Amino acid sequence: MSSACKAPVATTSANPSPTSPQASRATTCSRWASAWENSQRRVWVKQNGEMPFLYGGNVLKAHVGRWSEDCPEHQGVVVLSMNDTPLGFGVSARSTADARKLDPTGIVTFRQADIGEYLREEDTLFQT
Repeated sequence: MSSACKAPVATTSANPSPTSPQASRATTCSRWASAWENSQRRVWVKQNGEMPFLYGGNVLKAHVGRWSEDCPEHQGVVVLSMNDTPLGFGVSARSTADARKLDPTGIVTFRQADIGEYLREEDTLFQT
């Protein structure tokens, strides 16, 4: 987890106020990091599946390196790279047992959000 997630937001003129979008992002970052660390359901994506996921795609079976055992269908999962870097989160499309039987192009996890979303939506993110 980066130290930026843990940094408190100061309220000086050079720093954002506690109600600003920047403060909101810091709060969201710390909530996300906490959820990732405590998550029991995880999917690890191989390197060839990271970019498709970060560009807004779902996780396919061919891109899965490993996944948590006994994950039921339609449950929240954290999507990680093979070196445990959090990439985003989603919803399991199938249970672990059913996902093992899928063909390589079958969807294992429906993407809900990812770390590439900030860059894709950067132009419209803070418009008022």
